[in-house]
Amino acid sequence: MPLDETLGIAPYQQSSEELVRLGCLLSVMMPYAQAREVLRQWSGLSVSAASLWNWVQQVGQRAEASLAEALSRQASGEAVSPEAIDEVLAALPLAIGADGVMVPFRPTPKTPVGAIQWREVKVGILARLGTRVTRAGTTVPLLLRRRLVAVLGTIDDFIPSIQLEATRQGVDIAPIAGEAQQSADASPNALEITPEREYTRRFGWLPQATLSSAGINQVRF
Repeated sequence: MPLDETLGIAPYQQSSEELVRLGCLLSVMMPYAQAREVLRQWSGLSVSAASLWNWVQQVGQRAEASLAEALSRQASGEAVSPEAIDEVLAALPLAIGADGVMVPFRPTPKTPVGAIQWREVKVGILARLGTRVTRAGTTVPLLLRRRLVAVLGTIDDFIPSIQLEATRQGVDIAPIAGEAQQSADASPNALEITPEREYTRRFGWLPQATLSSAGINQVRF
């Protein structure tokens, strides 16, 4: 209907995008039953836990499809445009850190039957490095515009995703406050993945060998 199109309402849509977004944000931070109650208190609307689950599945599928499309365009050589940010943030250095964490998985979906399977998830964090002044007058670091990349798989599966997000966050144009060194001796916590690729357990460091593999020429801290 013309009026629905003007208002941005899709066919058979029963909930606003704003409500769905809030419901999904709550659902990824707490159990669905608790998210339902918090959403009711905030919005005055009653949404079942099953509806929240369905929202998360739908939004997740759209997000996965969008990410797959972006990775495909990147792999084909299409340029990735940085996200628009204000001048204050753009003037700050961009930190990139990565690590791997072991996560327990159930062998059979939706049932606790079977032995737990431990698998590694590669996690990357990107943030602009700002500062703040404490009550005591001390200047301390402040992480701004934080972004998270998580991939279940190998370092080769992880690299395209961290490269994509780094480009989106402006790694190619971010100011350089220092450049990471390639030697593992520079960080006692460095964990060797292969002779050519290393990354560390300490946030704020992603050695050059890994970033070079991802097509990123400089680590910007």
